[in-house]
Amino acid sequence: MRVLKKDLRYKRRFIVRSVALALPPLLALVVMWRNGGDAERVAWVAGGFFLLWMLAWVVLDVWMLRRYRCPACGLRIPAPDAVHRAAGQPIRYTCERCQIEWDTGLREAGDD
Repeated sequence: MRVLKKDLRYKRRFIVRSVALALPPLLALVVMWRNGGDAERVAWVAGGFFLLWMLAWVVLDVWMLRRYRCPACGLRIPAPDAVHRAAGQPIRYTCERCQIEWDTGLREAGDD
């Protein structure tokens, strides 16, 4: 019989990753602006940083969602099938070895 448990670290890692991705471009823009960078150049650099940031965000989201490891035994668990989840449904991973269904605290994106 499966047991449902919360993986509290998973959601925290998502938040930490988001902050870590946002800080370097923001700091670089602040330094450029404070050192007298012209507006056009700052705008181009900001646009470039934004595109790189979005690409990194998507790549890391996919990587994290597909490389989940069971917190109890360390087994790599395949990504849950998003096709069968409705908007707002929790994202959960099931470890067949431990018979634990891990609730990540994340929800399927909706059409909001």
